[in-house]
Amino acid sequence: MRASIAVVVALVLLASITGCAAAPAPEQGPAAGPADARLEQLRDLDGVRAAHLDDIGAHRSELVVDLDEAVTADLLAAVGALAESLLDDADSGVHDAVVRLDRSVYNYFDGMRGDELDAQLAYWLALAGTGVDSVTMLSSARGAAPAVGIPGTPTDDAGPAPRYVLVDLPGELPDGGLADIVDRLGDVDDPGAPGGQWDLLDLAPATKGEYAGPDFPDVELLRLDARLGALFADAPGLAGVQLHRDDALAQPLRVQVVVFDPEMDLVGADEAEAAFASTDGFAGLVDAVELLESAHPVDYRATVLSSPLHDGGSFELRFRVAGCAFTGDERWPELSAELGERWAASIAPERRDALPRGEHCTVDGERLPGR
Repeated sequence: MRASIAVVVALVLLASITGCAAAPAPEQGPAAGPADARLEQLRDLDGVRAAHLDDIGAHRSELVVDLDEAVTADLLAAVGALAESLLDDADSGVHDAVVRLDRSVYNYFDGMRGDELDAQLAYWLALAGTGVDSVTMLSSARGAAPAVGIPGTPTDDAGPAPRYVLVDLPGELPDGGLADIVDRLGDVDDPGAPGGQWDLLDLAPATKGEYAGPDFPDVELLRLDARLGALFADAPGLAGVQLHRDDALAQPLRVQVVVFDPEMDLVGADEAEAAFASTDGFAGLVDAVELLESAHPVDYRATVLSSPLHDGGSFELRFRVAGCAFTGDERWPELSAELGERWAASIAPERRDALPRGEHCTVDGERLPGR
């Protein structure tokens, strides 16, 4: 009898110890987050192909919205309003937003809300529809110290951030095709921005134009820069031409050409000058000096980078024009002399007219005849 009672007591104790685990609570799905309802609203919009959140850090996410070609400015405004509501909701965890249409990207939300955001989204959409390969629009403060506010918080009081626009032009166009696209880009009404920069890829083969300032660059200037880049299009080993224009700089135009012509392979410093003089890259540079005096003459500096020299270093040629003075590269006197001669023969009248009385144009410090 005692043994039976002991068994019963043991069973009761065992049941009391394991009873909670024996009847687990029913499983429940994850609670809906603050962003879920608005994500569904985004997905239900006409013109939206997909919408999701990407994890970008501890308790931080990025809203990504993919559009289809049927999207309109009005539909895009609805997308912007929902993105805005997520960015302004601290509980959503959304700290950034990206809107994509094929290869074009919109990421300009800092300080943008309401009608201002609608206008910028519509501008981006219109630019993307001009026949270019893609348009990227974002805050120019990204990648550096934030210029305005903190991403993911209301910044209306701080005002819009500077705007960066990157336009990727089609690489192959019929004659006149680039001019047509540039005209269409310039004709789109711009709501404006407090600062920023425009970059245009493929102005000419392997040519990038960079234009400081929030406004679309002057169309005639773009055409000039396209002609400038085209001077190097046939140079063997062309890696790239970069044109940077900024009126706030001492030299408002900076030209950089990188070309690895086979003629420069395995040459040393003693042979480099003669070798480079025979290249198509140098021929393009001489023509560029003349072209830059023909229209919109500004102070500029130019740098050409070429192949490594077998006895150390790489070939580099520099020269600049300031006012009515040409300064060549003393390391390469023969190349500089030829460039200086071409410049002297094609000086823009505006440069001479701007000289103070008694001053003269110069090449490497030597006076030229006349003023």
